[in-house]
Amino acid sequence: MPQVLWQQTLSQLKGRLSATELGCWVQAIHPVEIRERRLYGEVPSVMHLEQIRNRLQGEIAGVLEELLGSGAELVLSVNRLRVQPVVDPRPAAAEATSRYGFESFVIGESNSLAHASAREVANHPGVTYNPLFLYGGVGLGKTHLATAIAQSLAKRPRLRIAMLSAEAFANDLIRALLTGAIDAFRVRVRQLDVLIVDDIQFLAGKERMQEEFFHTFNALHAAGKQIVLVSDQAPRSISNLEERLQSRFESGLTTEIRIPEAPLRLAILASKAKGLGFDLSLEVAQWVASRVVSSVRELEGALHRLVAACRCSRRSLDVGFAREVLRPILRTPPARTVEQVQRIVAERFQLRVEDLVHRARTTRIRLPRQVAMYLARKGTKATYEEIAAGFGGRDHSTIMHAVKCVEARRHEEPEFAVLVDQLAEKLASA
Repeated sequence: MPQVLWQQTLSQLKGRLSATELGCWVQAIHPVEIRERRLYGEVPSVMHLEQIRNRLQGEIAGVLEELLGSGAELVLSVNRLRVQPVVDPRPAAAEATSRYGFESFVIGESNSLAHASAREVANHPGVTYNPLFLYGGVGLGKTHLATAIAQSLAKRPRLRIAMLSAEAFANDLIRALLTGAIDAFRVRVRQLDVLIVDDIQFLAGKERMQEEFFHTFNALHAAGKQIVLVSDQAPRSISNLEERLQSRFESGLTTEIRIPEAPLRLAILASKAKGLGFDLSLEVAQWVASRVVSSVRELEGALHRLVAACRCSRRSLDVGFAREVLRPILRTPPARTVEQVQRIVAERFQLRVEDLVHRARTTRIRLPRQVAMYLARKGTKATYEEIAAGFGGRDHSTIMHAVKCVEARRHEEPEFAVLVDQLAEKLASA
């Protein structure tokens, strides 16, 4: 068995190579088969291949000759679909790895379901949520959770894992088709225990890629292998994606990561500042959290800018200095209007703006109208009286009642909360 031989080889190499050489390069080798005193193996990148050939191949071949006899050698090839746990003893590498683990993921109302489902997949792959489909806007933590799943599962011995982008999947498929190696490509992909694909929306409109991924999905799912997909949109919102793929993507658990709410933004800033060893006052954190609202990535970027400015200037950080430092990167949001809200809500519910404004009381109109009133109150600077005037001259108490109804329903119905948040996000980016 190649695995048994490789374990014996690793045992012998421990006394001959440094911990860095073993952890960074040798342990990334995956043994495949033994033929005629040759051990065939795979590595995850060209860099691994070059480093092993240039620095370590002779030492490894020497051990193989001791075990297999004269003339034994190691024959390596690159398999980009393989993810191997790399144990790098250097503190900086360990720190970088933990940066995208579950431990560093800050949890709030907007991402708690996604975090819990990712944890469940990491603990019980192929059992509960399969596939797991994570979606949300840019910089909200989708790839962080997918990487955390991969890192957690990589600690399990003999588990074959691949995490790659949909673009990388497509490029590898094209390469396999051009070189006549499509059968080998399919074998490599479909023997995986866990497949994690980021930016799955990249497959939209690419019929040949979708065809191959459809069969790959079916093969892995039928075998009980875990599939995790990451996208910037829900499956049904990805245009030019085949319906059969949409239905399969939705067959497990589909969960959204939404724009972080204010308490979560504060918690993220506190966590990141602590990790940087930076003393961030509550007053400054609250100001930053009120100005940088659209993504975790932008929050982190703003914090790094503040830290660098303080350390370079040796000034203490207060709100005035924070405003000065962040002014070049802060976007001044334009004033939203009641009319903008009405257009966005009418479009979502396939109504006319006039339907929301007029006094018709049909069930089909009532809910969209209340949502529009709620968003007008939360997303614009208009007063209750101004909003009431924009909805056909109603009394301001009608607007207050609508806001209370929507808030209550948001707490009771998670799917409704997602809908309202999506409309709020669309209003903010309009």
